[in-house]
Amino acid sequence: MKEAKAADIFLLLLLGAIWGSSFFNIKIATYSYEPYTLALIRVILATATMLAVSFIYKIKIYAFSRNWRIYALVGVCNITIPFSLIAIGTNKIDSYLAAMLMSTTPITGSILAHFFTKEEKITFLKSLGIILGFTGILLLFFDKLIINEKNYLFVLIILLGSTFYSISGILILKKLKKSGNINVTTSTLIWSVLTLLPLSFIFENPLKSTPTFESTLSLIYLGVVATGFA
Repeated sequence: MKEAKAADIFLLLLLGAIWGSSFFNIKIATYSYEPYTLALIRVILATATMLAVSFIYKIKIYAFSRNWRIYALVGVCNITIPFSLIAIGTNKIDSYLAAMLMSTTPITGSILAHFFTKEEKITFLKSLGIILGFTGILLLFFDKLIINEKNYLFVLIILLGSTFYSISGILILKKLKKSGNINVTTSTLIWSVLTLLPLSFIFENPLKSTPTFESTLSLIYLGVVATGFA
């Protein structure tokens, strides 16, 4: 196993800080943008960022190759569905609670990987982590100040979004493991744009929105930094 260097640890901490701050910025963005429109603009910005990166590094994108179906499926499971559900849920609950609920992703991911992959089996230490993680989430449901009859539906929506992240992780591991990170990210982002575009115009009216500067700034951060570069 490769020993982690100081730079690796710094990048990991930076990535955690960026992803953690996403929920705070999603909350701000929901003040002006409806969920599907928020997700759509976020992925358009991220797609533009990743296409620029792909161009600079001369990486070929296979979004519309003969394997387009798996890229489309991962785009829906990894971006379209969770981004929409998280925006819907975060609009009604506090951002800190959304961040805590999203910590269930590695838990559900470990369980799914045990059944659907050959390499990622649950060990004794992993099982302890899963039990502790689920215990922590269950305790949240017993605290009526945090989760109650007014927001529990949106809590479940966030958890469902988290589960789709885990599902997409398994799909990538099984079908796109050797397809290149930048290609996979860019290709799935392209498909998420194509699937979110009709949802935004069917269920919302993005052309009539009047966003504030703060919400727009948060959305730009989400698209370019938290989704694109991160």
